[in-house]
Amino acid sequence: MNLTPEELGRLKACKSDEEWNAACDAVKATRNGDYPPDWWPVMKLSGLMDQILGSFGSDSDIHLLVWQPDGTMREIKP
Repeated sequence: MNLTPEELGRLKACKSDEEWNAACDAVKATRNGDYPPDWWPVMKLSGLMDQILGSFGSDSDIHLLVWQPDGTMREIKP
């Protein structure tokens, strides 16, 4: 099942990482934990995901984090 207009509307309305994560979880929950088959072209390839995430200062890049000996985390830039 592809993204529904309602799901797409909820994703577009996100204003924080928490809202985005909850909306993505809801999309996957109706599909046994999987993203819909049209996720990649509709959300990622079109740039829509980055547009939405960028609106609240986030992005869809992969961030690698490592624990430091002092107990803090540091991002590793590839």
